[in-house]
Amino acid sequence: MLKEHSQVVVALMALLDVAVTVATWLACYWVRFHSGWFSYIEPEPPGVSYIADVIVVTVLLVLLIFAALRLYRPRRIQSPLAEAWDLLKACLAVWAVEVVISHFLHSAPVSRKLQGMFLVVWPVVMIGYRATARVGLRRLRRAGRNIRSCAIVGAGRLGQTLLHVLRRRRWSGYEVAYFIEDRRIGQTLRDVPIHGPLAEADRILEAEPVDVVFIALARDRGRQLEGVLDDLSGETVDVNVVPDLLSYHFLRHEVRQFGPLPIVNITHSRQTGWNAVAKRVFDIIMSLVALIVLSPLMLVLVLLVKLTSRGTVFYKQCRAGLGGEAFTIYKFRSMVADAERRGPQWGAGLDDPRITRLGRVLRKFSLDELPQLLNVLRGEMSLVGPRPERPEFIRRFRRRFSRYMLRHHVKSGMTGWAQVNGYRGQADLKKRLQFDLDYINRWSFGFDLWILLLTVARGFVHPRGSHSDGDGSHPTEDEV
Repeated sequence: MLKEHSQVVVALMALLDVAVTVATWLACYWVRFHSGWFSYIEPEPPGVSYIADVIVVTVLLVLLIFAALRLYRPRRIQSPLAEAWDLLKACLAVWAVEVVISHFLHSAPVSRKLQGMFLVVWPVVMIGYRATARVGLRRLRRAGRNIRSCAIVGAGRLGQTLLHVLRRRRWSGYEVAYFIEDRRIGQTLRDVPIHGPLAEADRILEAEPVDVVFIALARDRGRQLEGVLDDLSGETVDVNVVPDLLSYHFLRHEVRQFGPLPIVNITHSRQTGWNAVAKRVFDIIMSLVALIVLSPLMLVLVLLVKLTSRGTVFYKQCRAGLGGEAFTIYKFRSMVADAERRGPQWGAGLDDPRITRLGRVLRKFSLDELPQLLNVLRGEMSLVGPRPERPEFIRRFRRRFSRYMLRHHVKSGMTGWAQVNGYRGQADLKKRLQFDLDYINRWSFGFDLWILLLTVARGFVHPRGSHSDGDGSHPTEDEV
């Protein structure tokens, strides 16, 4: 029954996609040729037949490409933003192929203004209508409609985490009916009854049917997992296995299909592919704008550093960034010229005697870090990310903190989630690491913008006793 219902939903979604696509083409055609907003050379506007073949091509491409990109699969556990991003990519792909095909179908090219208008309007309309459909589904689910009952096999930490996630994301439409477990049978856990034992999972499901089963057993219960899967192989219920990846404590998880094998990447970062390209474009634009706007201030600082203390204006220092690759970081000199004559030191506070009077001001307001905009422009750093550290200190920290090197799965940044939360300089390294990993796991463009806003609001001012980012030393042999 559920499979039949799913097929009806898929057919309805495809029909609506086609209807929205055709309506958008017709609306753009009317605006271009009949609204009076645009001029054209021909004495009379072309008829609808002018875009008939283009509409047919676009509709066929929608059905093919949307299906290939799995836009017609159930998306109960996918966020609306993820669906919007998938839709945008699919719309761009359809439009690009349609433009190429229509070029050969038409004796004269289709109006560029019409094509451009469709490119702008269509994705917005598609995303808007699907978002509206989601809102409608949420209302139905709040009213008790379109709900899928489910059972969770395993009431341990993994099963309880799954229950928490399903309850927080009620828009998914899953309602947990019961746990199946070997312990605490007959009791309740978080207001959910516990049935059991696991060996009788098939009997329990037959007595109290559900739509979906989530198997959430810890990795040390592999034999029980095999037994449950064997028992459920004769059932028609939809079975999902939740792998126990929480115990690995790495980054985000991504499942890829490699032939017949599912492969789980436990060091997945969302800052890859198109996301990485878009983030890089954003960094280039913003760093250029910042360099232009701040150039008068930077020129003044150059003069002040040169006139107030002996030594060079800038210094460079080796840091480790994306993938642990070394690069040279640039700053305004804020210490005396021979600050590192006793070797590298970590953790220089504002009261360090090596810091010049001007240097204290520069460090307090992070002005010494402005030359790092050049590092961002060159692609060695990003505006937002974990702060880079010196290789000699990384060798020490990676022995103390088992997950320290996970920070290097993304580019280092001028500012970061740890810094705007007050964990900078001599702050607790464990806390800094927690915030850095939290940033990597939660990354989005909105999150980057939020961190930049917080940096402007409070992140430029360092509390007394902290410093820019934990260098605490300036190698004179690298100064320029």
